[in-house]
Amino acid sequence: MTTSTTAAGLARLTPALLVQYLSARPGLDGRTRAVVLLRAQPEWDGPDTLTYGGGQRAAVAAAPSPLAVHEQILGHLHSARDGSGPRVLVVLTDCEEATLDPGLLARVWHNGVRSVDNWEVVRTSFGAGAVDHRLQVSDGGWAAEALLEAAPLDRWPKIAGGTLTRDHALAQLAQRRLGLGRYADAADETQDVADDRIGLTALLRWAVRPGAAERFLALRDAERDGLAAFLCEKGQAGPAATILFGLISEGHGTDALAYGLVAAALWSHTASPGPEVYRARGRAELWAGGQGVLSPEESDARFAQYGTVAEATVDTLVAREDRRVLTPLLQRADVLARQFGAEQAAAVSLFLPISFEARAADAGAALATGDPDRIAQAVGAWGEHRHAGRPEGRARVERARMARRLAAWLTGPTEQPQSVEDWLRLQITDTAWADLALDRIEAGGEDVPALRDAYDRLGEQVRERRREMDQAFAQRLAAFTEGGGAPGDLLTVEDFLDRVAAPAARGKDRRRLLIVVVDGMTSAIAAELGQELRERFSEYDPFPEATGGPRRRAVAAALPSVTAVSRTSLFAGRLLRGAQADEKRLFRQHPFAGPGRAAAVFHKDDLRAERTGSPFSAPLEAALHDGRTHVAVVLNTIDDRLAKEQRLGATRWSVDEIGFLGELLDTAAAEGMAVLLLSDHGHVVDRRDRRVSVPEAADRYRPYTEGELDEREIRLRGSRVVAPEPGGAVIALWDADSRYTGRKAGYHGGVSLAEIAIPLQAYLPFGATPPEGWRELGDPAPQWWSLDQVAEKAPAALAPSSGPAAAPAPARRRPSKSKQVTQEESLFAEPAVQAVTAPAVPVRQAEPALPFDPRTALVDALMSSEIFEAQLKLVGRTVDLDKVRAAVQELLASRTLPLTALAQRAGERPVRAAGFAAVLRRLLNHDGEQVLEILPDNRTLRLNEPLLKAQFGL
Repeated sequence: MTTSTTAAGLARLTPALLVQYLSARPGLDGRTRAVVLLRAQPEWDGPDTLTYGGGQRAAVAAAPSPLAVHEQILGHLHSARDGSGPRVLVVLTDCEEATLDPGLLARVWHNGVRSVDNWEVVRTSFGAGAVDHRLQVSDGGWAAEALLEAAPLDRWPKIAGGTLTRDHALAQLAQRRLGLGRYADAADETQDVADDRIGLTALLRWAVRPGAAERFLALRDAERDGLAAFLCEKGQAGPAATILFGLISEGHGTDALAYGLVAAALWSHTASPGPEVYRARGRAELWAGGQGVLSPEESDARFAQYGTVAEATVDTLVAREDRRVLTPLLQRADVLARQFGAEQAAAVSLFLPISFEARAADAGAALATGDPDRIAQAVGAWGEHRHAGRPEGRARVERARMARRLAAWLTGPTEQPQSVEDWLRLQITDTAWADLALDRIEAGGEDVPALRDAYDRLGEQVRERRREMDQAFAQRLAAFTEGGGAPGDLLTVEDFLDRVAAPAARGKDRRRLLIVVVDGMTSAIAAELGQELRERFSEYDPFPEATGGPRRRAVAAALPSVTAVSRTSLFAGRLLRGAQADEKRLFRQHPFAGPGRAAAVFHKDDLRAERTGSPFSAPLEAALHDGRTHVAVVLNTIDDRLAKEQRLGATRWSVDEIGFLGELLDTAAAEGMAVLLLSDHGHVVDRRDRRVSVPEAADRYRPYTEGELDEREIRLRGSRVVAPEPGGAVIALWDADSRYTGRKAGYHGGVSLAEIAIPLQAYLPFGATPPEGWRELGDPAPQWWSLDQVAEKAPAALAPSSGPAAAPAPARRRPSKSKQVTQEESLFAEPAVQAVTAPAVPVRQAEPALPFDPRTALVDALMSSEIFEAQLKLVGRTVDLDKVRAAVQELLASRTLPLTALAQRAGERPVRAAGFAAVLRRLLNHDGEQVLEILPDNRTLRLNEPLLKAQFGL
């Protein structure tokens, strides 16, 4: 439907061109009869009648000779007598006017043969005042004909009388032909397209659509070649687009993006290509049709640019998680990489599945060496791969990050716990996080052999370390229990109401409490839940009697660590074995609530709503909203799973996973209640199924008997042993991998750290005034947990045993096993406890004993530096340097702190916390670097210590 110029210079007219021509002629309005003679090829294969303008009709005929012209004119004029047929006749002829009868010429429109000016029709169609001379000259006749043929029914977008430039006209034509920009389908999101420019991104997204390449190839040669040349110009998609059109011409247009990912690996990301890469490049170039006569530098630049834009385009699909398009695209890119022999280069790609697996193998090899720097680099590189953000890759990379943390935990500084309280503090503030990481790598599988083997070795090392810790703790606990010593800073489950709940409930504001007891929740699960809860609430240390800085607290479970003992003791406020009815009655009677206040416990069967529209039962709903009742709720999700399943999978314990927890927290926030989240005991996960066969045993404890014990058992007796009666005695398992009874997903009742350490967390809505004695917490995670820290060489790095995949060895020699502590040795609890030799335990909470405080030395160096002095001058206001010093020291200790907590610890008023933080950021963020960063919650600050040292030259 275009015109084409013959050797004689006459155009072959088409219906589209004639419609454009007639519509642009006001005199041909169809009200009077007219004959239009047009100089053109005397050929016509269109309809006999055309409709143009506002519905006017014109007949069309071809006349190859003067006689034929004469007959057409006379015939049309003669038909005027009966008024039939269209009023306008267009006659196409190649006859010169001199060969025609002058009398007939006097009776036609404009008294002669008219020539069709394609560019005049184009100019009129765009509403332009003039046409760019470059457009008419450089692109010959094909552009005008194509613009006339491709014009939309409502014509081209008007340009209000200006000049129709070449870029605008051809960009509009390309968009129309390719279906881009304003001509794209409604569901298509065309990018990188403007009125005068079509970028390579838009072309790549177009090329992979079904039928797009075929539509382009169906254009006539002149237009197809002209558009391709135009789009490859620097002002448009650029020379790299020649690769795309090469792919299209070779029939590979739908692989344009997949090919681009391979090209990026071959040309953009391979720094020092070898023979294998050069051979793969050659195969890839031929597959795209070659690049003609170009220098190697020019060719490489084109392919590199093409690959870079392709990756950026695929990145948008990754961000949108467009799996329908993304999955087959990446699979096809892998096929092409292997087809070209580009596996070596593909290994460095951020997109190809083959490179994702290669990075997994690298991570496994790095974990096997134990080198912190190498592990950080390999795991970090794996996490940067785009597949790591997809559901099927996210869990695998997260397990590798957990393995990296475990490797850091194994090689970190050590602490020698000297009391039960020290052990429980260590569990809550440090070891729980190692337990969480171990649960992660053991809960899921891994197909890459190097990584799977690394996980096996690392898990075995961690379990061995934990086994040593559990044995030492069990001996310490047995001595403490038998000695009956005063708890001191040790919180016990029977003291919780008196020492934590009562001070909060009876404070000045008499704040109501929501006590959520998650049955069987370990400190590891609590650590994971806490990460989510801190995004919704402010966290506090709720133990006003405690010494030292604010931190998360541990509560010691009663013995044995089972629900009937430990939970009943919690709600009774004294050591007791009982059932739900006892818990309801004794909790209600306990005086912690204070005058005029009530207290109520709700168990599983008390929670279910009677109506569809309510989340809770009517009694629980009433207690939560009556303004006077302290509410305790028992949630059994974790304990139920342990009892009913054979194996725990890769569950992430989120708020939504714990039934009713989210609704309770929302209600507490709305009611202004303080939330105390804890458990009644912990549990151990079944990992190795080591059964100890004895009669009359529960999951992990049995009645006290004389005689020889299994090496995994320990005797417990004293006032805190409640079963079978208060002050009784039992035998319990301390080895976390052992059990007495039938196999389940997990067990409790023993004396491992994970079972005895009850996690306690306290939360308030953001901005709420805390009860007296509560102190806001910074980041509770140990330092080794943070993946942002710059890796430092451990004093004794993990060393490979044999071969490249050798297992990392523990950094320190295993201590000899501790002997059992006798009753005589533990007559007085604490002195007797000190006789037990505990293993060296990795921890980051306590700094090693040094003759000086390294944080103080660092702050001194900071504040005496020339750069800091210059920053002070830039602030332009008086700054209290004592407060700055205190704030930096607190941030060095905690890394992240809420604004209000930092202000309080630095001696600044909380109402000025935001302004104080702004001053600190101006002081420390030298040269625009985010040394002190405010997190997305807009209420928490994080200090980057390595960056602080680098920016201030410390």
